[in-house]
Amino acid sequence: HRYGYNIVKKLRQANIASDMYPEPVKMKKQMKYANAKAVPYVIVIGSQEMETGIVTLKDMESGNQQTLDVDGVIDFLK
Repeated sequence: HRYGYNIVKKLRQANIASDMYPEPVKMKKQMKYANAKAVPYVIVIGSQEMETGIVTLKDMESGNQQTLDVDGVIDFLK
């Protein structure tokens, strides 16, 4: 959770509205939640992402994904 909170903090400091799913549940449930809230993009963080510092940014409308560091995500979303 700490890794995710740090990313949310950086996004918010860059004036990008962001939130984190509050519980460690299956990805499918988290994606359903994001769809229900009409979230345009999600960041997927797993153990590999935590090791490398590179996260997966998913466009919820198109389903396209790209891997970026957090600064790259901020630049993309601004």
